[in-house]
Amino acid sequence: MITGNLRSAIHEVYNAITKKDGESALQAVRFSTINLSFLAGAILGGLLTSFIGVKAVWITVVVLICPVILFSIDESKNKNVHIEA
Repeated sequence: MITGNLRSAIHEVYNAITKKDGESALQAVRFSTINLSFLAGAILGGLLTSFIGVKAVWITVVVLICPVILFSIDESKNKNVHIEA
């Protein structure tokens, strides 16, 4: 996952520098933020595992439930829009 995002970030940095493209610079920042989020998650996961052991996986479960709930809410709103249209 991070390899593709890293490649995209470098590509956007190249476009931003060579073509002086502001949108590419913004995309580079977005991809870099995603990559830093992966790094932060790996570091946090390692630290939590060293402190609380295998129970650290439950923190990940709770964190991942939040996007599932948000996605479900968004999908139900989109479904209602399609029905009304």
